[in-house]
Amino acid sequence: QSTWGIQNMAVDMKYLILLSLSVVLVSCLPSRDRDTPPSWGDVYSVEGTLNLPYAEIKEPFTGYYDATNKRSRIDYYGDMVMTVQRADQGQYGESYKVAPLTTYQVLNQKSCFKVPGVAEAPVDIQNILPDLTGFQKQGDKVMVEGVECDIWVLVDQEQHKKNTYTMWVTSISNLPVRYEMMGFDSLLGSHYDKYVLDYFRYNTAPIPEKVFETPANMTCGGFPGPGNSEHRVLHNPKSHVKVHYVQVPKIAYSLCQIIYRIVKTFL
Repeated sequence: QSTWGIQNMAVDMKYLILLSLSVVLVSCLPSRDRDTPPSWGDVYSVEGTLNLPYAEIKEPFTGYYDATNKRSRIDYYGDMVMTVQRADQGQYGESYKVAPLTTYQVLNQKSCFKVPGVAEAPVDIQNILPDLTGFQKQGDKVMVEGVECDIWVLVDQEQHKKNTYTMWVTSISNLPVRYEMMGFDSLLGSHYDKYVLDYFRYNTAPIPEKVFETPANMTCGGFPGPGNSEHRVLHNPKSHVKVHYVQVPKIAYSLCQIIYRIVKTFL
């Protein structure tokens, strides 16, 4: 009987140990109801799509972010356009852009361009996920692409314009799912509009150094044409978005002016 009692005590001790370990493990998991917005860490890679519903534009992208080593990279349409920001190079950083170039001599020739930063405009790394500082968690959970998500919202009033920023993250592990900007583009720096970024394949594993290197078979030269400040703007990954929504309206407006003058001449 004493042997049976000792065996029971041993079993009870095992259960207590397992229960204690379970409590410790659960306490280490991310809390589903915490009030602190998630952060993405200093190193991550992520894929996604950038959508502008009003302009009917949808662009796939891949982003690499390494704040620890002061470097980042954003690709659009696979590897068609590659932008690299190296704040760790040169006195004020250096930026690279690999993209097709068309001139009087060549057509869509893949080329590499390099622009160094300057004191008044140093090269900085580019985050493709938003800083959620100041965001407030909403009470209701929603389903996005079949995944239960928590919602974080920030409303910013700039004079007469209201900007609403909404981030959806998975309820269990706080992984990024979707970011919507209705207003000024706080992430990519473009104008007032509606922007939606859908994220997938978020990864915090270390990023190989070769990811931030330009193609070995290319020589990176200066951007063609005059204007150093314009070159720095074009090298910024944000400019990839601005080209669609700044240059296109200007071109359309100019065409309208020409048509109006022609019509007015014959009236």
